[in-house]
Amino acid sequence: MCIDILLITETWLDSTIPDSLLSCQNNFVCFRKDRDRFGGGVCILVNSALNIVPVPIGPTCEVLFT
Repeated sequence: MCIDILLITETWLDSTIPDSLLSCQNNFVCFRKDRDRFGGGVCILVNSALNIVPVPIGPTCEVLFT
């Protein structure tokens, strides 16, 4: 089974955790929206072979669109 897109909620990530810790392989691109306080956060890991373009959203929303 091959995963091309992985969606993760409640990541609890912040700026001290680099994207490289999230990718189990180098062929994934990480898009994330961290929460500046305890808990929350969302992340999308996408196979780099896919042509993905992130859609900008305001800073108050905890969502990601690609």
